[in-house]
Amino acid sequence: MRVASNTGVNITGDQSVRVASNDTVMVNGNRNVTVQSADTVNVKGNRSLKVQSSDSVMLQATGALTLTGASIGLNNGTACWPAARLGDSITGGGGGDLGAVFGTITTGSGTVCIG
Repeated sequence: MRVASNTGVNITGDQSVRVASNDTVMVNGNRNVTVQSADTVNVKGNRSLKVQSSDSVMLQATGALTLTGASIGLNNGTACWPAARLGDSITGGGGGDLGAVFGTITTGSGTVCIG
């Protein structure tokens, strides 16, 4: 199916669109894909999902935002600098009048790495 410029496709009611194995859905140019209302987008199976932008990407939730994985890399580098959790130990110093603490996280998360 080809949709010409300045036209569109509306799917209403209990309809669906299925993309068969080894097929592709592609959005080119200055186009948008929007899921509105109480709808859900699921990516399932033995697949990878890559979200890439030359500008910025925002994840936003009015409720909890959950990231789950065997490991999570934030600004992932070559080494895993573990993220500190409330109550994790550090070696270092600080304090004083400003209350600032600096040092190295010694018991941070082994699965959340900050590069």
